[in-house]
Amino acid sequence: MIRGMFEANPRLLEKFDQQIKLSQNPYQAAFKFLNGIRGQDAANLVIRQAVWMAHKGSSTSSLLSNGSEISETQLGQLENDLNAWNLSPGVDALGKISSLQENNFCNTIITSNFDPLIEVSIRKAGGVAWQTILHSDGSVNQSKASGTQIIHIHGYWRGSDTLHTSTQLLQRRPVLKNSLIGTLSHKLLVFIGYGGWDDILMETLSNLVNNQSAYPDVIWTFFNDIPTVNERLDASLRGGLDRGRVTMYAGIDCHKFFPQLLGQLKPPEIHSVSVLDLSKVAQGDHNSTLGDPVPVKSVDHPNDRRALSIAHLRARRVDCDRPPNIEAWVGRDAELRSLDVSDAKVVAICGIGGQGKSVLASKYLKNVEANETAYSFWDWRDCKEEGDRIRTQLIALIERITGDQSIRSMLHVSSEVELIEVFLDISSELPGVFVFDNVDNYVDLEKGLFVGLLDTLVRKFSSSNAKGRLIVTCRPQIQYDSSAVITFNLSGIDIDETIDLFRQRSSLSICHVDDIKSAHEITKGHAFWLDLIAVQVGRVPGVTLKHLLEDFRRGRGDSPDVLSSIWKRLSDREKVLLRSMAEIVQPETENMLDKLVSQKLNYQKFKKAIKALIQLNLVVVKRENNAPDLYDLHPLVRQFVRKSFDKPERATYIQFVLAQYTVIIKNMGSILGVHLPAPMIERWSQKVELEVEAGLYEDAFGTLSKAGNALVGGGHVEEFIRVARKLFESVDWVSASSKVSQFDQVLARLINCLQLLGEVEDVDDLMRRYEQTIPTKTARYIGYCNVRCHLHWLREEFSEAIKWGEKGVKLKTESDVDTDIDCGHNLALAKRDGGNPKEALAFFLKDVPLQEAEILADDTNSKDGPFFGNIGRCLYLIGDVKLAIKFYRRSARIIEDDESASRRENQCYARQWIAEAFLALGRAERAAVFFMECERLLHDIAPYKSRKIRQKIYDIGLGISRIEILYGESGKIVDDWIYGKSALL
Repeated sequence: MIRGMFEANPRLLEKFDQQIKLSQNPYQAAFKFLNGIRGQDAANLVIRQAVWMAHKGSSTSSLLSNGSEISETQLGQLENDLNAWNLSPGVDALGKISSLQENNFCNTIITSNFDPLIEVSIRKAGGVAWQTILHSDGSVNQSKASGTQIIHIHGYWRGSDTLHTSTQLLQRRPVLKNSLIGTLSHKLLVFIGYGGWDDILMETLSNLVNNQSAYPDVIWTFFNDIPTVNERLDASLRGGLDRGRVTMYAGIDCHKFFPQLLGQLKPPEIHSVSVLDLSKVAQGDHNSTLGDPVPVKSVDHPNDRRALSIAHLRARRVDCDRPPNIEAWVGRDAELRSLDVSDAKVVAICGIGGQGKSVLASKYLKNVEANETAYSFWDWRDCKEEGDRIRTQLIALIERITGDQSIRSMLHVSSEVELIEVFLDISSELPGVFVFDNVDNYVDLEKGLFVGLLDTLVRKFSSSNAKGRLIVTCRPQIQYDSSAVITFNLSGIDIDETIDLFRQRSSLSICHVDDIKSAHEITKGHAFWLDLIAVQVGRVPGVTLKHLLEDFRRGRGDSPDVLSSIWKRLSDREKVLLRSMAEIVQPETENMLDKLVSQKLNYQKFKKAIKALIQLNLVVVKRENNAPDLYDLHPLVRQFVRKSFDKPERATYIQFVLAQYTVIIKNMGSILGVHLPAPMIERWSQKVELEVEAGLYEDAFGTLSKAGNALVGGGHVEEFIRVARKLFESVDWVSASSKVSQFDQVLARLINCLQLLGEVEDVDDLMRRYEQTIPTKTARYIGYCNVRCHLHWLREEFSEAIKWGEKGVKLKTESDVDTDIDCGHNLALAKRDGGNPKEALAFFLKDVPLQEAEILADDTNSKDGPFFGNIGRCLYLIGDVKLAIKFYRRSARIIEDDESASRRENQCYARQWIAEAFLALGRAERAAVFFMECERLLHDIAPYKSRKIRQKIYDIGLGISRIEILYGESGKIVDDWIYGKSALL
């Protein structure tokens, strides 16, 4: 098109052709030439004409021939004629995906294109789209609206300049860059149909993936089956590739991919969906993108969507713990075959440490990956042989399957039965294997059964219609009276298997069969001891099996001290690394291990040490595609190293590890918050554990106090409880309560968390111990009153709550003590819900007259959601329902923009309260739609509460047919009301 503009001028045409020929980027060269000869308006006109080619209105195409014969108003009108545009299959499907009611992604689309086709596609599909157009510097957050945001970073086809040349694309745009960083950090970013030019988006992306404090997840796609990553793109993404933050996929045609994805995400009136297997696409298998159909559950009502996408799970970076890598496989073939042929839904793998329980489970998952089983997805959870981990890991598993990070903050207060029901509901159609490794703390040793949540999970999963399988490993023996639960009790391997092990690890030519038989006899066939012995013989120069056997015979005890024998032969650098790793709380990358031992070992010594320990099988390697390997110690090795040194000797190594954790946390401190990924936020809890081990209790309280909001607010309640319990069990309460300023704060949070989980006995015990640390009524006693007030309010014991709240308020008022502790807020909550909303209203108004507060409720700049919500609730309880609704609407609107972990929970409360208010006014249909939206939010995460809300809908008495109609309209009606697009009453 540009060349045609110069055909009438041979001299300019010759120069144009010459410039294009010499350029590596003809597109940019053409626009650079055009701009230099005829200016930016001419460039804008070319784009306008090019975009118009996608319009079906041939009769009006001549209007653009001169570019000045059609106004912006007319262009806008033509743009809004949605049926007059030609949409490619990819754009058409993308618009429909973005318009799905339950869509959890595609809420932000960034494009370097100038056309309106994405917006047209979304609106044509019944969705809502709004634009942010930037041809110079500016923020992507300069405007807000509901629906999908389309960000045009290089301008738009009308009413804007368009950017094409390198000078235009590389202009300094600091405001845009910073706003893009804020928008894209900690997000899953999918690049499709984007060439990766030198522009503001690539500059931002390069900064993100190379920034150690940012955690984006980037999927970069290529159209070609065998793509070429040029030097420029490699340089931009290298940091992300090295960190495992960038994953590349080949053979992605958006005109095939988006329609296939749409097929998976459609509402479940379609009874099967095709499964898109990105694991094959990633390998360039362009003709193998569709697998077997996955059936979808029948629906209870139109908002119940249960289509699960295995592609969704495979497309994401592995978001679970990693199983151990397997180098030598012997001795468990019979168990593996039994796993393959058995129909049991639950498998318990039991046996003493080192018999290969985790290895057997890991080997089975390898078969799952190789499509050699009936399952197509797996998840591994390491429970670390500690309490308070099953609940945490089950919530994380639910979060992974649903892909919804917002549910964690609500699931953590669900009952055990409700939590399991949620898991069974969302995984029922998923043919997955779910492994819970090292669950020793959940075993009743006398009965041989699991206890608590794990027992309930095993019983309900085994009797369900779930298409998956649950595998648990533990040392104690387990036995259930159900054919759906089988147990493998692993004992030692036999002599033939032992010989096979030595054949794999060393060579039978250097090991006499009689010596191997002696080793088998001495170790009683213990798989791990035999493997360590075989590795020593095969890989350590000068070590023979005969000499090792002589060492063992000189030892004392019933079993050979294999690790002591190995320890004597290790170099100092290898011992230093083992002692450091024994104090580390979780598996770490090689880079992190190097940092942790940097004060003791230089890089060359570290590399030699880690290599040697891996060869000796003392370090377990946990691998993952497109991510750095993780390194861990076998539990028996960690136990040996820790027991070999007393606490003062261990303290030096703990301090080395702590020093690096302190640096890590310092670097992440600015982003500590509820949205930080679990592996990062748990760095704080790991630091607390190390500080407890080192006896640095005051530091531990400080760390836990700082991270408490993020841990609890982010839904990691069980993790907070676990480390807090460990801390309080380690300190002298009387001494710590008087010396540590954060003692009361951390204890109050622990009590609150335990109460939310229904651990009433533990809470009462902590309260008794808390009271014993306050012999006189000091300022700390006011804090104790406040905790008691809140505790009784949570238990709906309002009179007791009011008594303790008033006691604290009175003591503070009469003593005039200088303290920030105040019981007023919790007292007001107790009075509000305990029958005295007028007094509570006076407190929540904060000395603002009600008339002024009403004016503030009309002010869109007012952002204090709890202020309006609490006032509204008091007014409702007083009986001023109409005014309450006004405050409810302002609070609900603020909640929609909330980015905290409690957003979804607050949305539920808001919709329920608003529904109750409309019901009190006799507005039955309006009440019903708010109950419906409350139910929709609760459905996946709190089925019991959801069913109670659904019963309220039917109790209104609208009739089944009308209810079904309203279910299809409820989302739009509620959104319109909250955003002020419909009348208040």
